Amino acid sequence: VVYRASDTAVAGFPAPGEITGPVLADAGLQPPYRTLTLHRTGGDAWHLELGEQQEAAHNTVMVRRETALVVARGLALRPLEGPLSEFLDLGALSFRPGAADSFRVDGAHRPVLWARRAADPQARREALESVWDAVPPPGWELVFGPVAARNQASDLQITLDRLEAHRVLPPAAGDPLAADPRWRLRAWLPDGRAPEVWFGRLAADGRPAVWDPADGKVIVVAEEILVTLRNLQQGLRRR
Repeated sequence: VVYRASDTAVAGFPAPGEITGPVLADAGLQPPYRTLTLHRTGGDAWHLELGEQQEAAHNTVMVRRETALVVARGLALRPLEGPLSEFLDLGALSFRPGAADSFRVDGAHRPVLWARRAADPQARREALESVWDAVPPPGWELVFGPVAARNQASDLQITLDRLEAHRVLPPAAGDPLAADPRWRLRAWLPDGRAPEVWFGRLAADGRPAVWDPADGKVIVVAEEILVTLRNLQQGLRRR
């Protein structure tokens, strides 16, 4: 937005006779079609007013930069016409498991998948292999072997990083999830944080959701994540 709206090259300058009320209204500047304010640290805000794209004028747009009027390419307007969702992080989690040193998923009564980052993740990437190592919890073993478990960890990490919020509910005063099934995700991040969230179904209506006990945040998510977590349980068995 900043680049296209503020650094787009000037294509021309309106002639003095073109700076009239009717002309500005036709150009979409009276009132302005879009506005952009850049708040600069240690300086005054920079305010832009943009008109509507002028197809007849070779896809240009008239822009008021503070007190100066210029004509810019229509490219300057495009990022300001998109939906709000393009500017929002729609992720259901407030952290990225992909940035973690390790993460664990546990069911209500048993472990599901424990993983830690490989000692040399770059070498793994160059070999087109998973950057995760599966960690068998004490008293458990990997059913399908370490390579398959590594791939499962990678698939789950990517799924969690891309998991989108379908609806944000009011914060819960207590645990909003049904007792079963449910899964806990814990991640240990390089900055020392160790966030924890729970996946399951809302006790009130059965919708799939993720709950953050630290702040009560409740996010409705896609059904598929619960299916994925349930299927992962097949990867461990007791010794």
